Amino acid sequence: MRRNSGFSLTEALVTSSIILLLFVSITVATVMIRDICSTSLAELELQRSLKNVMERIVIRGPGETANNGLRSAVGYTIPTTGLTVAGSAPGTEIRFTDDSNNERRYYLEGQSIMYRSETIPNPITRTVYTAPEDATLLMLFLWTSPDQQTVRIFISVTHTVNNKSVSGDLATFVSLRNIPK
Repeated sequence: MRRNSGFSLTEALVTSSIILLLFVSITVATVMIRDICSTSLAELELQRSLKNVMERIVIRGPGETANNGLRSAVGYTIPTTGLTVAGSAPGTEIRFTDDSNNERRYYLEGQSIMYRSETIPNPITRTVYTAPEDATLLMLFLWTSPDQQTVRIFISVTHTVNNKSVSGDLATFVSLRNIPK
């Protein structure tokens, strides 16, 4: 017997169930992809920021065009005992003198990496980088050679994005190459 009146109730329920299942699957996949992408983008942004900070510390200094980073140093000092001037733990500050005999320093202060130039008559203090509000920021300066001519710089930031831990870290070495004669 042939039916001319459309779908039966069973066919309509099966079709509706399949459409609902597809909709839920697509929604779940979209949310998962969004979370993965936002976490990955946060990691990339964090890594890019740390690369920029490291470039400022080593090459440029705190300004956009200056060349008064650590590679211009003729001498380094890394306080290793007690608290530093900024109240930070040992190894979180480096002081150096550049080839113009200006005293400069980079140090960790709370959630920020700071720069200070003791240039007379106008000392300058600038923020080089501030970590996200819920982040953990770590910066260390370590001697890597017995003659204290090479410094290792390590910067790490960890924070939470979409209930996932996102971290970025960067390390480099800087050798004292402008040794006064």
